[in-house]
Amino acid sequence: MKTFLGIGLGPIQTGLFVSGASKGGFDRIVIAEVNDKLKAAVNEVHSVTVNIAAADKVYSEEYKNVEVYNPNDPADVEKLIQAAAEASELATALPSVKFYAYCAPWLKAGFALQPERTRFFYTAENNNHAAEELEKAIGEKFPNTWYLNTVIGKMSGVVPAGGVYPA
Repeated sequence: MKTFLGIGLGPIQTGLFVSGASKGGFDRIVIAEVNDKLKAAVNEVHSVTVNIAAADKVYSEEYKNVEVYNPNDPADVEKLIQAAAEASELATALPSVKFYAYCAPWLKAGFALQPERTRFFYTAENNNHAAEELEKAIGEKFPNTWYLNTVIGKMSGVVPAGGVYPA
């Protein structure tokens, strides 16, 4: 089984990472999310629907096989630890790298269950050194775990006509 683990279930996670995991053939998409209403809504249908604006219309895509667990719930933490052990790709989409202190302990516990697993961990916290911060928060080297910076530009940025930025 191919498992993806995301941390945070906002627009970046759903629109980019969950979408990519769904289209990338992951059998299981697990998300850590502290909002219990959001957790309940997703777990009721085991999917996430995203509206996408195209040039001439708005359409929806549904991503299936999604399960959400709250890392503040002790019963859910064990499920997140197991998902961390099994995941080959992971992504954070949190408000700040400061939240790494809360997810690092259960991530580390999961990685320790399968320390040799190859993992790619994408960070998206608008911080040029988020990957290094996450690796430091986890605090242990896992030989085949790669932390990658994927800074997502602020949504409020303006893209000039033609998509060319001034020099």
